[in-house]
Amino acid sequence: MNDVIRAFRGRTMDRDLQAVRDRSDSVRLAPDPRSGEPPARLHGVFRDLAYFEPDVQRSCRVVRRPLPFSLTFADDYCCCSDGSLQMRVAQLHAPIVHPNVAPGGLVCLGPRFRPGTKLPALLEHLHAIVSGRVYASESPLDPEAARLFLREGERVRALRSAPLWRDPVARAVRVETR
Repeated sequence: MNDVIRAFRGRTMDRDLQAVRDRSDSVRLAPDPRSGEPPARLHGVFRDLAYFEPDVQRSCRVVRRPLPFSLTFADDYCCCSDGSLQMRVAQLHAPIVHPNVAPGGLVCLGPRFRPGTKLPALLEHLHAIVSGRVYASESPLDPEAARLFLREGERVRALRSAPLWRDPVARAVRVETR
């Protein structure tokens, strides 16, 4: 492991992980101690999340339940130049119907994802994907899900999940009367 990824993982596990814990009630994260030192993998769960789950009629239904996931920061996370990184970072551990999610839970973060993306921005992007606000319609991992998302646009837009971050302004407002 080179010094760049060691420093990135160290910062992620120390500062960024604590910042996420301080700012969010919607996501819980924990390092995987079996993935090295500093850890290369985080296990997480989005708590109050609405998403499409497959049903027995080969369609989908909206569910609101926790969605477990993992994030992996491979040795080339900060310097990958071949575009494969977007497919190796995030994995979901529950069935979901989404154009960016392959059977088995592999998530494509898309061509705008960049190596070295910090944890808060990575979580924002993953949250936007799994809650249906971002999806690939031109080159999806799951073509049937892409057709469903295009055909059922109203249902996709109706997905409502708790925001990822607490509103710092709302917490800071205090009104006093004398």
